[in-house]
Amino acid sequence: MKITYAFLIQTLLLITLTSCADPNKRDASNATTKPTDLPTKIITMQTEGANDQLPITPTKNTASETPSSSTNLSKENTILTTAHTAYTNNNWSSAISLYLEYLEASQENSQSHIDAHLGLAKSYIKNKQFSNAIDTLELFIVNHQQSNKLSDAIFLLGIANYELNNYKESISYFNDYYDNYPETIDSYVLEWIGDGHRALGNYKTAFEYYQSAINKDRSSNINFLLLDKAEVLKASGQTSEALSLFDLVEANTQYDNTRAHMDYERAQIMVSENDINKAIT
Repeated sequence: MKITYAFLIQTLLLITLTSCADPNKRDASNATTKPTDLPTKIITMQTEGANDQLPITPTKNTASETPSSSTNLSKENTILTTAHTAYTNNNWSSAISLYLEYLEASQENSQSHIDAHLGLAKSYIKNKQFSNAIDTLELFIVNHQQSNKLSDAIFLLGIANYELNNYKESISYFNDYYDNYPETIDSYVLEWIGDGHRALGNYKTAFEYYQSAINKDRSSNINFLLLDKAEVLKASGQTSEALSLFDLVEANTQYDNTRAHMDYERAQIMVSENDINKAIT
């Protein structure tokens, strides 16, 4: 089977502008947000035997397919620049179309081609076209096994699978990332793994991953993690511990929406324990 960008375009372009169903991923109520974009530090990894059953796409015949004139090269550069601009401006549909156009015209192994391929996958994720993102990222891994962006593709595969409720696959990709790229963005990766186990109902395991994530350095505050941990405790019946964490999140936040959400969480616990008087105060 030959995997090419022409095939990718033929199978995906017709549904580029269609929207996927919005997943039921809950909002953190302004506590903070976890990154769904690229890791901040990249480490090159050489993958051995990755997806052995899928052949690597042959490099394009540059003698016959690569534009030789400066005009064509300038046009390609303009397309890529415009695609990046569309992505930056949150115009995901335009970015997708432009990245696809650039990938079809550019040299397979050039760094700009690799960047565009990853940009396409990120645009699909931002546009909630997660199945397309997975197809694009799997093709990236097959075609660019020694790229310095391979870690990004693995990380994004974890996100895309999570958003499609493929929690076991998501956990597997994040474990792969954590094992092969340690000390990179450990706290966030551990949090995503915790989210996957939580979605599967593995509350004890989720709690352990959230606790590990809290103990790792991260660039943002930990309110989101504390909220995750509190909700897992609540779901597993450890209501007094959950209440303590809801109190801590409220004390640490600067957002009124988060404070209101903590009041709601506490009230739910009180109602579940038939303590109506406390629930309404």
